Amino acid sequence: MPKDEWDPEDPHELMSVALPAPDAAAQEALGRALIEELVRLAYDEQEVLRIFSSSFYAGAHAVLAARGEDWVRDRIRESMALYRPMALRGADGRT
Repeated sequence: MPKDEWDPEDPHELMSVALPAPDAAAQEALGRALIEELVRLAYDEQEVLRIFSSSFYAGAHAVLAARGEDWVRDRIRESMALYRPMALRGADGRT
């Protein structure tokens, strides 16, 4: 079968589904988990914020829209302090 034809019987066919919007607690947990993962992957604050600002990343973007940029920045800094404390220091080793 050509690749441009969709086969509803193909168990390996990629498809997306819409899920109901999460409640506030689930949305907060999603935001924290995404931020923690990106920080642990060595993304800096601007890179994480760029992902949350892009509508391409629907879950992260929804968290930013609901919680605001200040909330996202605060969670990024909390994660960086926990997982990469030296990343918050300047070149001279001071904060």
